Amino acid sequence: MPQSWIPATHQNTKIAVYAMPNNPADAVRIRGMMMFQKGKWVSLCRMKSEDILRLTNVPSMEFLREPKDTVEQALDTSLEKYQRPAESSRLTEISSWFGDDGNYIVNSGLVWLPDMGDPVDHLGDADIGSKETWTQVPTAGEEYDRIVREYAVNLRDAELHKLHESIGVKEYRFPTISDGDAGATPKHIRLREICTDCGWTAKIFSENLNPKVEISEGGTGYSNTENIPIAGGSGAGMIVNITQQAGCITSVKITEHGAGYLSGDVLEIPGGNDDGAFTIANYWFDVCQNCGWSGRPGHLIDGQHRARGAAETKPTQMLATNIIEGDDFDDGARSKIFAEVTNTSKPLDELHRVNLGFRGERSVRAGSIDHQYGLPRFSKGYKIAAKLTEGWTTNVVMVNRIHLLPKHPDRSAVRKGRMLNVTQFVKWSARNFPGHMDENWWDVGGPWRKHNIGGNLTVNDAAISFHNFWDAVSQIWPTAWDTDDQKVKNLQKDWILESIFKLYPAVVKRIRDSQPTGTNKNIPSTGEFKEYLRYIGAIDFNNKSSWNNFNQERAAGGQGKKNHVTKILRGLVADAVSTTTVAQMSARAPTTGDVNVWMYGEPTIDSLTIADSTNLGSRRGTETVTWTSDTTCRDGARATEPHLLAVKDAEIWIEFGGTKFFEGTSNGVSMDLALPLPNLGGVRQAGDSGTLNVKYVNINGESSVFTIDVTW
Repeated sequence: MPQSWIPATHQNTKIAVYAMPNNPADAVRIRGMMMFQKGKWVSLCRMKSEDILRLTNVPSMEFLREPKDTVEQALDTSLEKYQRPAESSRLTEISSWFGDDGNYIVNSGLVWLPDMGDPVDHLGDADIGSKETWTQVPTAGEEYDRIVREYAVNLRDAELHKLHESIGVKEYRFPTISDGDAGATPKHIRLREICTDCGWTAKIFSENLNPKVEISEGGTGYSNTENIPIAGGSGAGMIVNITQQAGCITSVKITEHGAGYLSGDVLEIPGGNDDGAFTIANYWFDVCQNCGWSGRPGHLIDGQHRARGAAETKPTQMLATNIIEGDDFDDGARSKIFAEVTNTSKPLDELHRVNLGFRGERSVRAGSIDHQYGLPRFSKGYKIAAKLTEGWTTNVVMVNRIHLLPKHPDRSAVRKGRMLNVTQFVKWSARNFPGHMDENWWDVGGPWRKHNIGGNLTVNDAAISFHNFWDAVSQIWPTAWDTDDQKVKNLQKDWILESIFKLYPAVVKRIRDSQPTGTNKNIPSTGEFKEYLRYIGAIDFNNKSSWNNFNQERAAGGQGKKNHVTKILRGLVADAVSTTTVAQMSARAPTTGDVNVWMYGEPTIDSLTIADSTNLGSRRGTETVTWTSDTTCRDGARATEPHLLAVKDAEIWIEFGGTKFFEGTSNGVSMDLALPLPNLGGVRQAGDSGTLNVKYVNINGESSVFTIDVTW
């Protein structure tokens, strides 16, 4: 068994320290029942908690603090690492809980092992591999007869073993071996005395583990002495204390380890008659604390907190463990199993699940939608978010702003400069649900579709285009944008971010529509984005008291507040003129008044028209009612569109004597009336006076009604 355990830095485990390799007592032995499921074998085993650690790596992701530093791992499609880091508080909790003899861990962990090859007939102290023992294998019956008919003699046993009557016991043996031994295989627990990748040795960083010392020459004439500097050997800097009896050294205690010493170094001890000496030997380790190298053959897919927590207090207690083997369960399959089984005690963070979905090209339910990472529009959106948060050359306005992975479980808060998560980024740009303004930006006419010439932008070009948009936003509203990626200002906060994000396609469309015939604009520049954003630059995003009018879950008509703001901003950008002159470059909305007042004012109506307002109760035919929106803040040409501030369709009604004789709604600015109006109760007489009314309602429930007189 290991001599000791020391902390690991790069691996989600502890380091086992051994006296030497090839000790039969250090081999890990496992035994379990075999189960055939969906064409694959699983062994239902029991293992000591410390043996689970000695046999497996935990393929955990780091969840680094800086989002830009997470990009490489977030985009790693090899899926070699897919687990979350261990949570210190959970380890402590489980360790304390399992330390109580009245508590039990009965749910199974899950371990993957490399292909063990064909089973062997004998598994002794010098062997490595697996052995199978079968009993109660059917020798008669319907299924037996079928297998005899369908399979050759050399294949029959394998098929008979799959029958539920057959009982198979599988034994494994994993010995230790020097990593440098020519006979070392991926099935061994491989040990190093000195890490050949970085030079680390187990004695250097251990607080409770001194190098092994053997007194090779006791010498003569010595006295008890402290702080003796040692010369010679392969290293330098070692200092020791010695004690003696009758001048012969009886103990050597190393007080300063020094560096570079090798097993077998014989070191002379100055003093006495200079004839004392001792030999040192480094311990052997299975994981390098410095560079993260590991010689462990397996992966712990599920149960890392249970195994480590139990090993702290009850290292030799057995835990239920299921074992799967070989290429039947590759990296992708293991990550999928991990994501599926980790749903009970503490489900995976949404960002973690989405990342595994992206890397495995699988569909994941997150943020109330299905993220279908088997579809290019979803996977490319993820890659664009990663590129923006990582930054490149001078394109750094979104660095660290988009989170790809969760915070580390041992950190109390997310990074302060966060604007959004990749789940939001992909949902808003790839979902293809226009009713919520979650559009597909790769579709025809979208900002990530090439202009006029067909095909899609590359991920790199799409990222540049979107970066330029945010660069322009930061320059048009500099006081509402924080350039320090550790902080956020109003434009980087949730209450307005989604609406600004979804403004991007509208601005790209304006830029492209303004191009001369035959000119294609695939990637607008920062300057071109500023040209159109400048038109709404008078909006004061620092005056949140104005924008709080939109800060409610639903508008009066059921429309989401953020989509309503998006509609308003897109409508205003649609008014922007192409800034080809100095005078035009200074043009801003509104044409009159204050845009910040207009934004939460009543959706007023300028005019209401009906060709003939008389005899509505007696003549037959169709009469068209039309109205216009106010032009206080918008281009006059837009008066023929429904009011931007309205959150639901216009309401139209005709009223006589307090009773409504017609009611309807319109999502445009006109409605056809079928005449005559029905004379409810027969109470109306020709010439009776009434009113025709049109009404808009804003997000706060404030309404504006325009009325004209009509007769029956």
